[in-house]
Amino acid sequence: MPRRVLPGTPGPLGMTLGPEGANCAVYSRYATGVDLCLFDADGAREVERIRLPERTGDVWHGCVPGLPAGTRYGLRAHGPWAPHEGHRFNPAKLLVDPYARALDRAFTFSDVLRGEAPDGSRDDRDSAAAVPRAVLTAPDAPWEPRRPRRPWGESILYEAHIRGFTKQHPGVPLPLRGTMAGLAHPAALEHLVRLGITAIELLPLAAAVDEPHLVRLGLVNYWGYNTIGWMAPDPRLAPGGMAEVRAAVEALHAAGIEVLLDVVLNHSGEGDAHGPTLSLRGLDNATYYRLVNGDAARDVNDTGTGNTLALDRAPVAQLACDTLRHWAEAAGVDGFRYDLATTLARGPQGYDPQAPLFGLIAADPLLRTLKHIAEPWDIGPGGYRLGEFPDAWGEWNDRFRDRVRHFWRGDGAHVGELATRLAGSPDLFAGRGRPPSRSVNFVTAHDGFTLADLVRYERKHNEANGEGNRDGTNANHSWNHGIEGPSTDPAVEARRAKDVRALLATLLLARGTPMLAMGDELGRTQRGNNNAYAQDNATAWMDWDAADGALVAYTARLIALRQALPALREDRWLTGQPRGADGPPDVEWLRPDGAEMSYEDWSSGSVRSLCAAFAGPTGARVLVALHGATEGLPLRPPTPRPGHRWHLVLDSDADPSALPDGGIPVGDILPLAPRSVTFLVERPGGVAPEGRALHHSTPDATPGAAGRPLPPPMTFPRSAGVLLHPTSLPGPCGIGDLGPEAHRFVEFLHASGIKLWQVLPVGPTGYGDSPYQCFSAFAGNPMLVHVPGCEGDFDARQVEWGRVIPAKRAALKRATEAMAPDAAYQRFTQEQAWWLEDYALFMALKEAHGGVEWTRWDDGARRRDPTALASWRTQLAAEVEHHRRVQHLFWQQWGALRAHCRQKGIQLMGDLPIYVAHDSADVWAEPRYFKLEASGRPTVQAGVPPDYFSATGQLWGNPIYDWDAMRADGFAWWIKRMRAMFASFDVVRIDHFRGFEAYWEVPGADTTAVNGRWVKAPGEALFTAITDALGPLPIVAEDLGLITPEVKALRERFGYPGMAILQFAFGADGSANDFQPHTYPRAKVVYTGTHDNDTVVGWWNSQPGGDSTRTQEMIDREKAFACRYLGTDGQEIHWVLIRAVLASVADTAIIPVQDLAGLGSEARMNLPGRQAGNWGFRFTWDQLGHDVVARLRGLVDLYQR
Repeated sequence: MPRRVLPGTPGPLGMTLGPEGANCAVYSRYATGVDLCLFDADGAREVERIRLPERTGDVWHGCVPGLPAGTRYGLRAHGPWAPHEGHRFNPAKLLVDPYARALDRAFTFSDVLRGEAPDGSRDDRDSAAAVPRAVLTAPDAPWEPRRPRRPWGESILYEAHIRGFTKQHPGVPLPLRGTMAGLAHPAALEHLVRLGITAIELLPLAAAVDEPHLVRLGLVNYWGYNTIGWMAPDPRLAPGGMAEVRAAVEALHAAGIEVLLDVVLNHSGEGDAHGPTLSLRGLDNATYYRLVNGDAARDVNDTGTGNTLALDRAPVAQLACDTLRHWAEAAGVDGFRYDLATTLARGPQGYDPQAPLFGLIAADPLLRTLKHIAEPWDIGPGGYRLGEFPDAWGEWNDRFRDRVRHFWRGDGAHVGELATRLAGSPDLFAGRGRPPSRSVNFVTAHDGFTLADLVRYERKHNEANGEGNRDGTNANHSWNHGIEGPSTDPAVEARRAKDVRALLATLLLARGTPMLAMGDELGRTQRGNNNAYAQDNATAWMDWDAADGALVAYTARLIALRQALPALREDRWLTGQPRGADGPPDVEWLRPDGAEMSYEDWSSGSVRSLCAAFAGPTGARVLVALHGATEGLPLRPPTPRPGHRWHLVLDSDADPSALPDGGIPVGDILPLAPRSVTFLVERPGGVAPEGRALHHSTPDATPGAAGRPLPPPMTFPRSAGVLLHPTSLPGPCGIGDLGPEAHRFVEFLHASGIKLWQVLPVGPTGYGDSPYQCFSAFAGNPMLVHVPGCEGDFDARQVEWGRVIPAKRAALKRATEAMAPDAAYQRFTQEQAWWLEDYALFMALKEAHGGVEWTRWDDGARRRDPTALASWRTQLAAEVEHHRRVQHLFWQQWGALRAHCRQKGIQLMGDLPIYVAHDSADVWAEPRYFKLEASGRPTVQAGVPPDYFSATGQLWGNPIYDWDAMRADGFAWWIKRMRAMFASFDVVRIDHFRGFEAYWEVPGADTTAVNGRWVKAPGEALFTAITDALGPLPIVAEDLGLITPEVKALRERFGYPGMAILQFAFGADGSANDFQPHTYPRAKVVYTGTHDNDTVVGWWNSQPGGDSTRTQEMIDREKAFACRYLGTDGQEIHWVLIRAVLASVADTAIIPVQDLAGLGSEARMNLPGRQAGNWGFRFTWDQLGHDVVARLRGLVDLYQR
């Protein structure tokens, strides 16, 4: 019985369910009839063909009652076969509805799809078997997408391929990989969130077909720029259809990420006249396509794909606009990137800035609120139209790409255009009042080399595409550092890595909207293929297993810096005029020497450096220094504003994790490394005018009471560290030093994946050889200076202090006598004179007085009588000079070691004792800051009360600070001390942090710490002063021992992470405590043990009596609980604890070398309260063999540290 068909309505176009049935409406001006073809449930067999009964204008329509959602259908169009008139109607070809919302399968090319036979006649073979069926969908349920609506000026774009992003992601379940559901998986989202991405720009998601020549080669169109079903998700990318797409968009929105969709509206996948007939060609070729004037059998090819859609015609523009609105409503996307966007505005006379599609988008109440980004060119006449798209649109800025590549390749060119690009390309966008954010800046995109390949290949290598390496551009502006492709030369690979970092910094520190190409942040390579459109394989997919984690962290740091600093991303044009009445200019273009760029500098083709100081709306400044030459230069930043100081927050020459998050303060001059980007931020702090220390008018005020926000919690990247004092290194001089063995240890750390090397205080040791009792808080330990001539038959596993010290001193004397002071030495002595002169004289006087403490010197020296000191300086001139030179050697070697660490991505963590030694240059030179008798002896001394380690407490003997005197001086001494620490270290651990809240004060004459008392300390005022002067600092608070709520509150107020020792987690009763890993917060630094603990093996094997305070019963219960908690039988207990701290959620896990080597109590560094035998441990390289490296690296990688 024939099916009843109703007239239906001419709108909406496509197949839609309504109260009367399924309405089908198809546009075709020149057809003589249109058939609706219905298929069985699985789409295998055509079961009914219905001629649409009505025509209204140029729309054919009919309504079929009773069709359910899920019905498979297609179209056939009748009309003239007259190619020379532009008509290619062929009812033998099943056609996809251009308004179809879903397809039941992906396109697979077959020769039967061709509408034209080889002789030019109509090909009458039925194509139904090779064409996907459109699927009738139910109306979308009403919903309102929760769009993030990020402002343009805050946007960080990430261009990604849906399939390639997760196809090899180990954290995404196999069935989801390569799909929209995979993109929405938490493991994939975590990467985007960690980077700080605000918008993902997805390559085409709509259904697409593979080109015939690719099918012959066994390849596919991986990129998907060959659309046929404009409104239907490609089943390969979203097998769950629009519901899967919508769920993925919702997940991205929940993560704060906008979704921009790459749409192909300039052409279709039907190719040229000899291509397949799949949809528009069979429905109305003469209307939908732009045909050659005078030869309508041929398509205009302004797109390079064989055809060009005629978007100046109302039906075509309406299809495009309806497509956009469908994706915005049904999927909830936040905007679109338009492929070959010039084509969208072409008419008979060429490019038309008032094109119909632009008008439709601007008039649409939803579309006009979204983001729109043009690829502002096509290959037709006059196709390059950068800067000419609608005012609200963004545009891919290839002139930014090319200028940045030219600069870093070293091409001779004026830096003026580079400055223009860094400023947001005002020459292109400012004329019509468009803001800088409409310049979408990029260095790489899907089309071309990846960033890793840009610095690795000088020429393309596209042989795998099957076109004889003819496809893809030759204008890559790339370089390879002398070797094409991968290199086994570490130096070459290091230079390439630095170039990648410089390019990323240039992109992310420039004005405009930056766009990253998928995988550039983790070192993705396509092995030289610069046109991987046909590579649906590992060539184009993200290789997550090979990801460069350090580069990911560096990229995230760059993005975080950009987002935190309005001076970089403020969406206004630079003028060079002051910010406010007396603020700095919004931009100063400078040379590295600090002078303004001159006309000659701008016009010279040999200038290879460019610096820009940008000021934000409050006057806060940043300095971006690009140095493209192969030799280094000194950089002289502009004079900081009063009460401010420049901080180095990023250096592309250093490994990504080489700088703490807060940066480090810098002086008047710092080095610009060859081919590098250096980034400075001006922050409050430093020295007031006329050199006076900054004072605080309300020193007792808390940050909150002063109306200032509290510092954010100090965050550290997830990392693993090793604790080893340099004296414990191997070496022929009886003690570890800063020479070759220290550098070998850096290589060991790098090979093991370690990112942090923690050391004990590096000052000159005195009493008991303890690094916590130093002759100076600012000097370096002469015993750590590497000098020849002290080799001997020393114990390889213990420092024999009694033999080592005289041998080392004699070798140092010979070394300094042979020195010829140079300019570097002169600079050192001048810049460090503020502490060096007192220290050198102190040491010379100490030797002249037979080594006794300073309170027993002659009266004039003890009291620092000026006449007496002048006499002593003359008398001891040679000795004073010796100590100056030793310090120069120390800090030279320390600088070289720190540079090596930075190169390998390793941060140095220093240790700052709360107190200084009584017998020190610090107390002798500044007695007013300490509680002393008239004789110089301490009236009170520091320590801690009895505890787990000692029944009589610990009596340290250090003098207590006169906090009132320090407060009155604005804590200037502490600010100098902290500044000096961060000039030498990336992170600083403050020992005995609780002493800043309240300290244990013991009478000066006592010999134990039993009779002390707790006294309040001005910690809050002190750290407020330090933070005001130096900004937030990466400080770790040693908060072990008796920690009160007040101590915890002080630490948390300033955002300093505390410490936890895993050995303390298994108390004798097995009760829960803050040292158990399940209680750790992220902001915690966790250890298997420290220098004050026994080794893990020693702790595990300890016996009652002797140094232990535990009974056998307590030991047995503690070990039983540890075995139960850790799931171990106690074998290789050191590795069990190492795994536990590395697996924990804490951001930082640190392991003493003794635990890596599995050593026992004989390797313990220090037993508090023991008078002799401490600080002597040394390891040997056989204890840290390849098995340790491999095992440690495996755990570090496993737990993503």
